[in-house]
Amino acid sequence: MRTALTIIMAAMLMASCGKDDEAQVYPPVSMEFATIGTGTGGGVELLYTDDGGTYLVHEDKTGSRLNPSSNYRVVTTYQPLTMPAAGTYGTADIYTLTGVFCERSIPAIQVSGGFATDPVEVRKVWRRGNFINIELGILAQDKQHQFDFINDGREPGTDNVVIKLRHDDGDDYPAYTKTAYLSLQLTEFRQAGADSVAININTHDGWQRHAFAVD
Repeated sequence: MRTALTIIMAAMLMASCGKDDEAQVYPPVSMEFATIGTGTGGGVELLYTDDGGTYLVHEDKTGSRLNPSSNYRVVTTYQPLTMPAAGTYGTADIYTLTGVFCERSIPAIQVSGGFATDPVEVRKVWRRGNFINIELGILAQDKQHQFDFINDGREPGTDNVVIKLRHDDGDDYPAYTKTAYLSLQLTEFRQAGADSVAININTHDGWQRHAFAVD
């Protein structure tokens, strides 16, 4: 998914070129984490919200072209035109798309030699639907930052899985704060019979723990 994330971020940057100086006027919209699906031509055709809604994309105003017949995790600004109902899709226009890191967890035993946990600013961590969503502030300038969800296994005597966030800032210069978006899908933990998932994140003030039920 890192490749997919790079592709989608490049697409977003290309879509925004030449528009920085233009006044953007949007109709009433929603901005949230979601999943998009592309068609055979690589255009964005479906929008899946975390609350279970599905929208046919009437118009993707970013003009993004991604890998065909694929799903991508994004933060999107969109306008619902018609709302989903039982057994039917809604319709929506998409105004913005930003890539979200979304990967399965990696067993800690597979990470030889340890891993970086460079500190971040935790802005928000919450569960919605089948995802734990994370918004971070990272000090950066121009280098690529790497993330992973490292699975430390279950706490002794429990069915509670502990995840540690890997963040490698690549020795980037801390020039300013960028926003990073991440999602952890709960399906793998539910299938493994876990009761809850706790994510440990290293911040500039020490470690934070955020725990959520799986069911």
